Amino acid sequence: MRELYRCMMKVLFCFSVAIIVGFASTVSAQLINNGDGTLTQSRVDGKILMWLQSGGPVILGWDSAMNWVSNLNAAGYTDWRMPTLDELQVLYNEERTLDNYFQNMSDYYYFTSTKYPGHNEWAYCIILAGNRAGVVSYSTLPDVSHAVLPVRDVAANQRPTITSFIATPSNGTAPLNVTFTVAASDPDGTIASVKWDFDGNGTVDETTSGLTTSFTYATSGTFTPIVTVIDNGGSTASATTGLTIQNPAQYTQAQVDQIVNQAVADAVRAKDIIIEQRDLTITNLNLDLNTCASQNTALSGQVSTLTANNTALSGQVSTLTAQNTALSGQVSTLTAQNTALSDQINGLTAELDNAKAKLLAAEQEIANLTHSLQSAFSDPQFFIPGSNAEKQMNNLVSAIVNLNYGQRQALYFNLGGTAGKGKTK
Repeated sequence: MRELYRCMMKVLFCFSVAIIVGFASTVSAQLINNGDGTLTQSRVDGKILMWLQSGGPVILGWDSAMNWVSNLNAAGYTDWRMPTLDELQVLYNEERTLDNYFQNMSDYYYFTSTKYPGHNEWAYCIILAGNRAGVVSYSTLPDVSHAVLPVRDVAANQRPTITSFIATPSNGTAPLNVTFTVAASDPDGTIASVKWDFDGNGTVDETTSGLTTSFTYATSGTFTPIVTVIDNGGSTASATTGLTIQNPAQYTQAQVDQIVNQAVADAVRAKDIIIEQRDLTITNLNLDLNTCASQNTALSGQVSTLTANNTALSGQVSTLTAQNTALSGQVSTLTAQNTALSDQINGLTAELDNAKAKLLAAEQEIANLTHSLQSAFSDPQFFIPGSNAEKQMNNLVSAIVNLNYGQRQALYFNLGGTAGKGKTK
């Protein structure tokens, strides 16, 4: 009975497959090679998917395939999953030759995460390559193994926002140079470029990376400039502003004559003012010249006085210089005399020292003589005629002591012949 049930369900399923193939999704898509082993698919329904370029074939049972995909880390992403039947059908219908985009494609069935309605043990699968490409079937889980093509969801790029678009000035006379400034931001990225249509005719006149530029309008008219900002994901936002340019003012002949007459009158008046200012300037210059002449005369007198004073001072300086020279000569002479006196003093000092030395020697000789005389007097054999010989001897000694240096020398030489013998003649 179970096998019969399965056969009946397969018959019903084949009818369902025919319906699915016949009414496949018409949502178109575009595949972009990201250059990192992934492909980005942008669908017109706003859904964006990223496919693993080398995803097949990985032959696994459904449970194992679900587990493998959920743990997959590829191209820097870890949020891979099993695709739905709709996602694989749209992928195949848009790009029938998937071999041009994916690597290692085979004619195997590829698992989907979509279960057969009312039967949780059945899962849809689809062939993506080969002669049977596009065939949809189902498999009883977990009896069979199929290939797996991992996919992940990509958040849709949000459009940038323009908060203001200003033209400065917004009106004027041609030719008019106008500066344009746009304030814009991107909620999920950056502003990559700005396109400017200055006359609003739909043609881009300039593309910049900055948010400001300028343009000169040579002719008059009413313009509606358009600015378009593009974010790094390719999304755009546009804004317009108003601008009015007038022609230069046109004048009638009467107005021209009035302007010319006024200009002539202004020129005449300006000439009169210039002449008045010139005369006043000349008068002031004459006054200044007279004042300068008086001041020059006074200064000349002061210069003469200073010159005379300088001459007198120069004479005094010469006199003082001569006196200084004379004093210098006198100082030199006194210095020489002082040197000579010093030499004489030094010589006399030496002679005095020599005389002192000789005097000391003489005193020593007299002392020696006195001692000799006293020794002779004490000799019993010494005889001096007359009485009181001892007294006479003492008197003689005292007399010798009181002799001057020359007298003592003479006495010494006179007594030299007998002093050595201890006796006198």
